[in-house]
Amino acid sequence: MTTVTATHIGQQSGKAASRGLSGPACLNEMLLSLVSLRDADNAEQIADKMRTVAWLLPPALGEGCYAARIVWLGTAYDPPGLPAFPPHIIHPFDVASRETGSIELWRTPAAPLPPRAYALLEDCGQIISSCLQQIVTVAATRERAEQYRSIFDYVTEALVLYDLEGIILDINAAALRLLGADHERLRGRWFGDLLPPDDAAELAAHINRIRLRGMTFAESHLRRMDGRPVPVEMTDRLLLLQGRQVVLSNARDISERHSAREALERRMEREHLVGDIATLLAGSTPEATQAALTAVTERLGNFLGVRHVWFIEMPPGETTVSLRHEWRAAGATSRKGTLDATPLNMLPWSLWRLTDFETVAIEDAGSLGKGHEHERDRHREMGLVSTLAVPLRRRAELAGCLAMDDIGNRKWSAEDIALAETVGGMLGAALDRTATLLQHQRAHAHIAAILDTLPAQVAVVDGTGRITHVNASWLHAAADMSLPEPMRCLPGADYLSALDAKTPDIPSAGDAATLLREILAGRREGGSLEYEVMADGRRHFMLQLAPLMPPLTGAVLMRSDVTALRRAEADLARSEVRYRMLLDTMQEGLLFTDAAGRMTYINGPFCAMVEHDADALAGREALDLVAPESRQAFQNLLFPEEAPPSLQEITWLTSKGGRAFSLVSPSILRDSHGHFIGLTAMITNITQRRILESQLAQTQKLEAVGSLATGIAHEINSPVQYLGSNLTFLQHAFDEIMKAYTTCDTALRTARDGSSDVPSIDAALDAMQHLDTAYLRDEAPRALRECLEGVEHIAAIVRSVRQFAHPGNGTVVPVNINFNIESTVNVARSSWRRVASLRLDLAPGLPPVPCVPSEFNQTVLNLLINAVHAIEDRKAEDPAHEGSIVITSRLKAGWAEVSVSDNGAGIKPEHAAHVFDPFFTTKPMERGTGQGLAIAHACIVGRLGGQLFFRSEPGLGSTFFIRLPFTSPSQEA
Repeated sequence: MTTVTATHIGQQSGKAASRGLSGPACLNEMLLSLVSLRDADNAEQIADKMRTVAWLLPPALGEGCYAARIVWLGTAYDPPGLPAFPPHIIHPFDVASRETGSIELWRTPAAPLPPRAYALLEDCGQIISSCLQQIVTVAATRERAEQYRSIFDYVTEALVLYDLEGIILDINAAALRLLGADHERLRGRWFGDLLPPDDAAELAAHINRIRLRGMTFAESHLRRMDGRPVPVEMTDRLLLLQGRQVVLSNARDISERHSAREALERRMEREHLVGDIATLLAGSTPEATQAALTAVTERLGNFLGVRHVWFIEMPPGETTVSLRHEWRAAGATSRKGTLDATPLNMLPWSLWRLTDFETVAIEDAGSLGKGHEHERDRHREMGLVSTLAVPLRRRAELAGCLAMDDIGNRKWSAEDIALAETVGGMLGAALDRTATLLQHQRAHAHIAAILDTLPAQVAVVDGTGRITHVNASWLHAAADMSLPEPMRCLPGADYLSALDAKTPDIPSAGDAATLLREILAGRREGGSLEYEVMADGRRHFMLQLAPLMPPLTGAVLMRSDVTALRRAEADLARSEVRYRMLLDTMQEGLLFTDAAGRMTYINGPFCAMVEHDADALAGREALDLVAPESRQAFQNLLFPEEAPPSLQEITWLTSKGGRAFSLVSPSILRDSHGHFIGLTAMITNITQRRILESQLAQTQKLEAVGSLATGIAHEINSPVQYLGSNLTFLQHAFDEIMKAYTTCDTALRTARDGSSDVPSIDAALDAMQHLDTAYLRDEAPRALRECLEGVEHIAAIVRSVRQFAHPGNGTVVPVNINFNIESTVNVARSSWRRVASLRLDLAPGLPPVPCVPSEFNQTVLNLLINAVHAIEDRKAEDPAHEGSIVITSRLKAGWAEVSVSDNGAGIKPEHAAHVFDPFFTTKPMERGTGQGLAIAHACIVGRLGGQLFFRSEPGLGSTFFIRLPFTSPSQEA
C-alpha cells in the first residue's frame, strides 16, 4: 500500500490553492466545462475538456480531495501532477447502458469527503455520461450521414430528392454533372425549374400520382443550367425519410439510348410483371395458392409468348414428379400425360443440372451434342424443341422447377432467363412460405385438437401461477360444482392463490402449491403428485406438472381423475389372488413365456409333472426342460412363422432323469402391433396314457401275431409233412441198402478167404437184384433236395416272424424297408394267398430310411390285412372276383414312398374322414378294433414326421401311401 504523507498532501493542496479558485468558483467553472464537453468535435477537444473537468473536480468536492482523473474506454485523462499511487475512490459511470468509464479520486485519509461531495460526484458522473452519450450519438449520426453521402454520390445515376412541395432537399454528384451545376445552386430550388414548362405545370399532379402509386416511370427532359435539355428516363419513388414523405427521382440519361427504347419499355413491362407477380404471391394464403399459380403462369406465358408454362413439383423422397399446374397458349395441347408422374431420371432435362440449381436453356434440342444425349432424346420423344427450366429452391433443397417451351428454335435471351429465374425464386419463396404457414396452421390445429380430445384436464399457467389456457376436459371439470375451488379455476384465475387457500377438501393442496412454485422458479424440471378430494366422496386425482420450453415462462398442468383406476387396481389385485388360486388348483399344467422363451409363470401341476419347484424354474428357458426329440416342435411353438398347430405332443425331461409326455395347446400372445411377445400353453400330462398306448400297441402287435399263428403253423406244417415222408422214404431205402451191403460184405469176405461158399454169393446176388438201384438213384437225391427246400422254407418263415415280431428298443434307426416289406408279406402269406394274388414292386437300391422297424412292420401288416379284408368283402358280393394286391416302394420327391393297393370294396365317402380316428371301424368285432390305422398314423406322422394318406373309389379298390423323410426329427433338431 502506498503511504500518503503530510508533505504530499500539502503539495497537492498547494496546487489547488495556486489555481486561485475557491470551491464554489471551481464548481461553476467545472460545470461550464462539462456543458462545453457536448460541443467537442474531435478527440483532442474531448481530451482537453476531460482533463479540465478532472483538474477542477478536487477543489469543487472540498478539502478532503486533492487529485482526480477521468477514465473512459480504457483511456485515462490525467491532469498535471497526478499521484503515482492508486486512487482512493473509483466512481464508475456508464455510457449507452454499458459501464465504460470511471472517476478516480485521491483524498486525505484524515479528512473524509463530506456527504455533499458524494452527491456532487454522482451528479458529475451522470453529466459526463450524458455528454459522452451525446458525443457518441452525434459521431454515429455524422458517420451515417457521411456514409449516406458517400453512397448517394457514389451512385452513377442522377438522384434528386425533393419534398411533396417540389423543393429539392438533396442532389447527388451524378445529377450535378448531368445538369452542369453545383450543389449549393440547386438545393432549396423548386424541382419544376429543372423540367420543361409543360411538365413543370403538371409537377403537383405528378407528385399526387407518386403518392397514390408509390412509384412512377416516364420519359422526360431535364434542363441543364446552360438551358440545354437532356432526355432522361425518370423513375420517381415515394419514400419515408425521417418521418416525412419525400420523392426520390432517379434520372437516367437516355440521350444515347433512344434506339433501345423498345428494350427499355420491355424492361419496365418486365418489372411491372415482376411486381404484379410479387403482389400475387405475397398475399396468397394456402387456400389461394392454386389460383395464384394460375395467374402467375398465365401472365408469364403471355408476356414471354411461349406455348406452355409448367410448374413441376418434386416432393422430397419421391422418385416421380407431379405436374402441379400447366398453362398453355390457345391451340396448344396439354403435356399433362407426358410430364405428370414422370420418373425423375426421365425428365426432359438432366436431373444433375436441376439438383445443382442450374437454369437449363435449350434453343434447339436436336442440335445438342456430346454429353447431352439424354436431353436430346427426351425432347425428341416428348415432341419438344426449345425449352427453359428454372429449378425451384425450398430451404436449400430442390422442390421442383418452373419450365416452359416454345414452337421451333428460340434463343432464350438473358432477359428471358433472368425473368424466369426471378419468378422462379419468388415462386419457390412463396411456396415455402405457404407450406410453412400451412404447417403452422395444421400444427396449431393439431395441438389444439389433441389437447381438447385428451381425457386428462390440461391447463397452462404463466410465471406467476395464473391460468392462461385450458382444454375442453378442464372446462368440463370446472363446471362440476361438487369439486373444490382450486379444481374449478378458469383462464385468468390465480391458481397458486387457490392452492394456498388450503381447501379442507384437498389435504395435499399445499404440496401441489410448493411443487408448482419450485417448477416456476426453475428449481425442478417437473414432477407429479397424487391427491385425494374428500368432497362428494373420496376421489383420487393425479397432477403432473412440467415447465414450458424457453423462452416461455410458466408450466403445464395435467390433471387426471384416477379414481376408477385405483378402484380397478384394487379389484385387479383381488382378482389376481383368485386367478392364481384357480391356476394352482386346476388339473392341467399352465406355462407362460416371454418373447425369448423364458418362463414367466408355471403352475403347480406343471411343476409336479416335471418334478421341479416353481422358484427353480422362474426365469429359465422353457427349452431347457424339453427332451431333444421335441425341441424342434417346441421351438416352432415359441417362434412361429405362421399360426402354431392347435395341439402338439411335447416330451419333457424331469428332474430325476425321466421323461414326461404331454399334449400342449399353445396360444400366441401379441402386442397391439402384432409383434410376438410370448406364449401361453395349456399342458395335459399324458404320460400314463402313453404307457397305456404302448401297452395297447404291443397288445395289438401280439394280436396280429396271434391271428397269424394258425397260418404260420400251416405254412410250417406243409414242408414238415413232406419232410417226414421223404425222411421215411430215405430211412427205408437206407435200411434196404444196408441189408444188401451186409450180404455183399459177407460174400466178399468169404471170397477173400478162398472159400467158394456158393450160398453167400447167391445171397449177395439176390440182395442186389432185390435192391432197385435205378429207382433209388432217381428218388433219393430228389427227396434230399425236397428236404433241404423244406428246411429253408421253414427257416425263412422263422426269420420273417423274428424280423416282424422283434421288439427292438423303440428308437429310430436306418432301415432297409424293402427287406422289412418282404418279411411282413411272408409272415402274412397264409392271410392273403387264398384271397388274392400279391405282387411286390420294390425299387432296388432304395437308401435306408430312418424309422422304428417294429412300428413300420406293424403299419405294413395293418394295411395288408385291411386290403385282404376289403377283397373278401368284395368277393362276398362277387365270388368270381379275382383279388389282387400290389405293394410298391419308390424314391419320390425326397421321400421314401410305400404304397399298398387292392381291388377290393373301397372306402365309402362318408367314412373317409374318420379312417384314422381311434376306435373307428366298419368291420365286425372279430376282424378289428379300429386301432390299427390310428396307431399307424401316430407312428408315421406324429413320430417320424411322415405322411399317411389314401385314395379310394368305392367298388374299385383303395391305395394307401406311406411317405417317410430321409431325415429323422431328432436329426433335424
